[in-house]
Amino acid sequence: MKFVFTRAPLEEALLPQIAHALKTRIDSLSRLKYPGMWAVADKNAARDTPEKKASREKAAAIRYRLWGIVFLALGIFLVVPGLMKPGNLTLPLVVGAFAVILGIKRLFGKYVSSEEKMNRRYEASAKQLMRTLNGAQNTGSPTLTFDDEGMTLTSPGGKEEAAPYTAFEYVIEEEDLILITFGTRVTVLRPTEIVWGDIDAFLPFLEDKTTVLYLHPEEHPAPDTDEEEPE
Repeated sequence: MKFVFTRAPLEEALLPQIAHALKTRIDSLSRLKYPGMWAVADKNAARDTPEKKASREKAAAIRYRLWGIVFLALGIFLVVPGLMKPGNLTLPLVVGAFAVILGIKRLFGKYVSSEEKMNRRYEASAKQLMRTLNGAQNTGSPTLTFDDEGMTLTSPGGKEEAAPYTAFEYVIEEEDLILITFGTRVTVLRPTEIVWGDIDAFLPFLEDKTTVLYLHPEEHPAPDTDEEEPE
């Protein structure tokens, strides 16, 4: 059986799906490494409700503003003497100025939840991955061939590089793309890029060769590995 994809540049609209796929991989590896911690987290999540979550977020936002008041007051307390005697109180002046800036940021800036911060990190990683993959296609579109032996990447210049299925770590399916990590590398395919083979048979084919995740990493664990680099 054989499947051939001609990879096209990734559009910005795919960013959320790529970020979600990266999060799926990290969550899966974390579950594999810390099963006890995740058992507790899953148990707590099962008892959680939207109302409880909203209440926690509201309390966290209030604490965020209160710490802003504390930092601002502390900063003013340190800055005023520092301005009166800058030569003798340089350190309090610097620390006070930093505290004032931090306090103003917390008082008047937007509160960002820990979950949103985490999502932003994955989005940043997804943007970097997209830039790297798209940048590698400046000279043309690479071709990826999957057969019984493994995956073969053919560059626009005709150079071939093979990756056996034993090197595959995750094959993560999203709505409009498939993210594959192998060795320390990662690539992204879209079903619309297939030029040979039946796309409906592609993932079942890979499932026989490696681990396939359907957005549920805890159900399809895979071995740990080093950080991947884009392919």
